[in-house]
Amino acid sequence: MPSDKTSSSKPRAVAAHGSSSGSGSTRTPARASTTSPSLSWKVPLALLVILMASSFTFIRDAIIDMGILLGTPPAINTEGCKPVGQLEACEDIYIHHASGLAFTACGRAETRKSWFPPVGKRNHSTVASAFEDNFVIYDLANGQHRIVEIDEFPKNTDRVFTGLDVYLRSENELTIFLVNHRRTGSVIEILEYTIGDERIQYKETISHELIRAPNDILAMSPRSFYVTNDHLHINGTFRMVEGKFWRRMLMPTHALA
Repeated sequence: MPSDKTSSSKPRAVAAHGSSSGSGSTRTPARASTTSPSLSWKVPLALLVILMASSFTFIRDAIIDMGILLGTPPAINTEGCKPVGQLEACEDIYIHHASGLAFTACGRAETRKSWFPPVGKRNHSTVASAFEDNFVIYDLANGQHRIVEIDEFPKNTDRVFTGLDVYLRSENELTIFLVNHRRTGSVIEILEYTIGDERIQYKETISHELIRAPNDILAMSPRSFYVTNDHLHINGTFRMVEGKFWRRMLMPTHALA
């Protein structure tokens, strides 16, 4: 007897567009994976390489910061240089060529280990001398220097100076900009000096939300300047991460008037 079409022994293709309940439900055929087997080990390997590179950078920088294996660094380009007695921790200098005078601000190298925000040192309770930097005028002709008092500078105010620049109002009249890292926050001090005077005059203090971690300064007029922040973060974990991994990035420069 001829066989019925519905009981044919030949397999038939079935298109399945979903699942249905019951024993007569059909299943969607499994698709073959298109991912290359070789990628299964490449991704973890890439992550391992990145982790090792990051760890190497961190460990290398930590060794450099602690001075391990560095030995004594050689003196470079010091021909003709000589130490100036009793002056240390002088961070910046401005030379007034017309008078042959150099202007600088100096502190104490030992106390910088306790309070010096540019390198992350922030021990507020350190000795008082850590906050008593001096303004110094050095005579290039005779090699003599003198500490110059700052008239009307606010009493009991911290003086921890780094960047310094001068704007010439005339050949002998100077407006001096000083970066000062007070315990209450870093600011810019504005001073005035006339060549030949015995004392410097305090004028005003500039604070601003953009002055977060100031380091150097460029005077543009008697009341305007550019200032560089050497870090984006003042302290905390982000400051540490920034210092270890982003130390070569360009810090923002801001113009204030």
